[in-house]
Amino acid sequence: MSGHSKWNNIKNRKNAQDQMKGKIFSQFSRQIRAAVKAGKSGDPSLNANLRLILEKARSVNMPKDKIQRAIDVALGKTGVNQVREIVYEAFAPGGVALMIVALSDNNNRTAGELRTLLS
Repeated sequence: MSGHSKWNNIKNRKNAQDQMKGKIFSQFSRQIRAAVKAGKSGDPSLNANLRLILEKARSVNMPKDKIQRAIDVALGKTGVNQVREIVYEAFAPGGVALMIVALSDNNNRTAGELRTLLS
């Protein structure tokens, strides 16, 4: 009796719908960030492109907190995407000591990339 469990069917259908919503919301988040950066304003009354995108985002029931977070990220109000200078010390093949200065917004990703480059 495959496909007969009501709750399993609901779970699978809800999961598919949630993935579709997430994909749509992330697309709108990208558009909102781009509009804020292009218009240099997070205020919809001053940024016509942002106002149009916000209307579309609201039409697909995008939550207000996700909209506000996208605007804050674009304006640099959050700690997201802040580029920092990081200094790494490493040994290259042959025992050569290296001091690597990197600019990164994600320390873990940069450290992993350096590890793969040096190994």
